[in-house]
Amino acid sequence: YVFYNAIRHIWLDKLKTGGMIAIECGEGQSGRICEIFGDMCNCDCVKDIYGADRFVRGIKFTGG
Repeated sequence: YVFYNAIRHIWLDKLKTGGMIAIECGEGQSGRICEIFGDMCNCDCVKDIYGADRFVRGIKFTGG
């Protein structure tokens, strides 16, 4: 999860309130990635065509 932590610490501060970040993830990783971004974004998971959680989408909220 080093990669996702780096995105969070380096880039998420540059995202404007209401801006969206979308990240592709491996099977079983979406929950942990939502935890990493959860203090700054409202996160949800988007499934791929096979029904597996494949993307984490986050909308930056005010004050994040």
